Amino acid sequence: MPTAIAIRKVDGKPGSVYYPLDKLSLPPQTPTTPTAVTVRVAAAALNHRDLFIRQHLYPGTTFGVPLLADGVGVVTAAGSSPSASRWVGKRVVLNPGTGWAKDPAGPESPKGYAILGGTKANPNGGVIVSYGMTLGPKMPFLMSAVLKNIEVKGSTMGSRLEFKQMVEFVNEKKLKPVVSRVVSGIDNIEAIDGLFEDMKKGSQFGKLVIEIAKEGESSKL
Repeated sequence: MPTAIAIRKVDGKPGSVYYPLDKLSLPPQTPTTPTAVTVRVAAAALNHRDLFIRQHLYPGTTFGVPLLADGVGVVTAAGSSPSASRWVGKRVVLNPGTGWAKDPAGPESPKGYAILGGTKANPNGGVIVSYGMTLGPKMPFLMSAVLKNIEVKGSTMGSRLEFKQMVEFVNEKKLKPVVSRVVSGIDNIEAIDGLFEDMKKGSQFGKLVIEIAKEGESSKL
């Protein structure tokens, strides 16, 4: 039975609550459409998104939904489409996303995007770049920044084409991502909680990783 971790609901207000982690049993996963695939996940990482979910500070916080991101694993099954079946047996990274295939200017199908942010430190005509959500969901933009003609630009994961180009660049240049700490086992709630503590304190340098299964072994996710 596949296993994941999720948050368990307890009483508390957003920002002050800290939802505990629970193991979550999932039904066996099989491709449900011709282009779908099933991936046996070997490792995944924490993101600030996971921390904000535990604090109920992330939009659409939901209980009973697996945490973690940046998964890597092996495709074990695929739908009937040739574009899907060619991936069976291959090692892959997971980059979920919709509405943004390749346009460098922005998503082809934007929905409800908004940018808020600002700082007094910028000079006249300066640019603020916000990459993801690392400190919290609110970024107040002051009138003083407007009067200084400061611009705000968001930087997130980009399009699927950009992600493909990034992976090719990493392979070509033989870049090694920085990993701060690794714990073994999706069942190891205490150790995973320790990774969350690292992120809360900001003591990590690099990714915080949960090794779910050794390469070649059966994954629990």
